Amino acid sequence: MGRDVLDFDPKGQGGFYVTTIREQAEDWYYRKLKWDSGVSLYKFEVPNSELAKLNIKYIDLNTHSGMQEWSDIVTKGRQGTLIYDQPYDGVDGPMLGNPKSVLKGKKPRLVEGGSHQLALFSQQGAEMFDRHLVSVTKLPVDECE
Repeated sequence: MGRDVLDFDPKGQGGFYVTTIREQAEDWYYRKLKWDSGVSLYKFEVPNSELAKLNIKYIDLNTHSGMQEWSDIVTKGRQGTLIYDQPYDGVDGPMLGNPKSVLKGKKPRLVEGGSHQLALFSQQGAEMFDRHLVSVTKLPVDECE
């Protein structure tokens, strides 16, 4: 579905990553634009009632065990060794702030200032987002540095 070995990707499977934060989506857009001139910014409006139909794992960082779970997930996701205890349509939680360092054995840290990502893995999840696509946009290239 997407590139694999990202934050929440199960072993051998890529995901389609979305966010509720516009600035973060634009940052992803410009990063990808550096190697893919066909990149576009997609806007989806999926009702919470629809999302509730998917089996989504929500990572809660408000507890020590939730923080430890996030740390384990993003480390194994980036290493390509992540295996979940059950199949999920998606996983929702914050982004890893230091992916290269984690691959060198360092402790994972959150993105400063906050972040959000929902990684979709199932066909059902992808089709749901397809049904709720609102717009596809190309951002100005001169903003890419």
